[in-house]
Amino acid sequence: MNAVSQMIQDDKYCIFISQQIRAINGSLRSVDELILEHHLKICCRSKNNALELDNNVSQILKVFHKWN
Repeated sequence: MNAVSQMIQDDKYCIFISQQIRAINGSLRSVDELILEHHLKICCRSKNNALELDNNVSQILKVFHKWN
């Protein structure tokens, strides 16, 4: 984010700034998906039937992908 702020202050070409923002957003989305997957597979597993949870993780992740 600091790099984007610096690009704006330096009056860099708008398209370059937009590309940087999109790259950051893509990276954050990927990390968010990994955190959700970990939560569903590891954190929730101890509270639910592991087999049932494994069957539903894929469906939940498909929905999650649609939101992003």
